Amino acid sequence: MSQSDRLGDSALNSSSKTGRHNRFNRTCRDAIAAKATTSVILGDKGDGSPRSRAAALQRYAWANDGHVTDIIEKHAAHNGNHICYESKCYTPLKIKASDNLGNGTQSGGGSPSTAHGHLVAFGCTEESLLREIRGCQARGSPTERAFAHDTGLGYVAARKGYYDDAIANKGNTVVALISEEFGGVVPVVTALLRRLEKKAVADGTRYGANSTRNFVSHHATAMSFAIVTGVATAIVDGVSKLETRMWPGRRPATRCTEPKL
Repeated sequence: MSQSDRLGDSALNSSSKTGRHNRFNRTCRDAIAAKATTSVILGDKGDGSPRSRAAALQRYAWANDGHVTDIIEKHAAHNGNHICYESKCYTPLKIKASDNLGNGTQSGGGSPSTAHGHLVAFGCTEESLLREIRGCQARGSPTERAFAHDTGLGYVAARKGYYDDAIANKGNTVVALISEEFGGVVPVVTALLRRLEKKAVADGTRYGANSTRNFVSHHATAMSFAIVTGVATAIVDGVSKLETRMWPGRRPATRCTEPKL
């Protein structure tokens, strides 16, 4: 058994991201809906089967064709169109072989780095996810060397993201809500909470009897709590599966359930 197994990293990396993603996504939706003046829709991808996924793609194609939007705030953008929110909850703790140093190739140009978390916050996740979500425009010339992160110079090939249709064809606004397994969120998320707090409308947040009444503190705490409990559940489930493989017939550890605030 390796150190990664003992710390739970192996169990987390091999688990599905759906559980912690869904928890984080719902807390984002709660914060947006609390200050919304239009409809807020939580995207439903179904049960994961090909048939339900195809139905979901068709059902939400009016907001973005080709990818189901996590949260849609209807007619809330400055131009009167929709705001499409894509939430992500990823781990920066990956096996070394999966790291991308961002060196790119001569033919394909620069690539996002997934190995700079020790130098910059979210350096193992954010850049790659932003390209997946929003895509990127071409930069430089194919005759140049691939883009270098240390100089900011070089060639980057154009690439379409999940929300190319929403941005290019429908004129919708796309917001990437990115988080990591330790409960941290990118500045875009905290900026969104501060903007919502200042919004001059009634606050629909359901505060607890003994909880803070500060909008930002309440929802930021809820987001981090959702992430870390989702991670804990994934680790406990992974340990249970490992116990079953190591000691067949032995009753596995009790499945982790979300504690109540």
